[in-house]
Amino acid sequence: MALNNVIGIDHAVIMVRDLDKAALNWKHLGFTVSPRGTHSAHMGSGNYTIMLDPDYIELLGVLTSTEHNAPARAFLDKREGIERIAFTAVDSADGAEEIRARGYVPLGPTDFERPVTMPDGTLSAAKFRTFQWPVAEAPAACASSPASTRRAKPSGSPN
Repeated sequence: MALNNVIGIDHAVIMVRDLDKAALNWKHLGFTVSPRGTHSAHMGSGNYTIMLDPDYIELLGVLTSTEHNAPARAFLDKREGIERIAFTAVDSADGAEEIRARGYVPLGPTDFERPVTMPDGTLSAAKFRTFQWPVAEAPAACASSPASTRRAKPSGSPN
């Protein structure tokens, strides 16, 4: 039976030890790299994105050790590289329930956000809701992370 809430691949996540150095390396390769993003405090992570059409690559690094990023730190203790594939999900809460119905205990859904400066200079927030398959059950030792993404909204906007 197919999953109803996982509808495609959103992006690849590359874990790096030195986030700024990795972004510079990708720039030298000729890619356009976004400004650095910083996730919510409980995530303890930051990122750069390399936008492709229609998907992207995320360079992800740990900025502060938190309980939430323990698996990422364990990965980085061994190596850098592709750590997960993030899928596009219609609804992360429903997706997590689909995984639960198959006998797995999903991680999440987890809500987080990061500030975004819009082209007109206003401050906004990119908000995300994700869930993950259990780390031990990840296919081919690659964590899969379905994610439904909420678009950036000006500060003070609902949702």
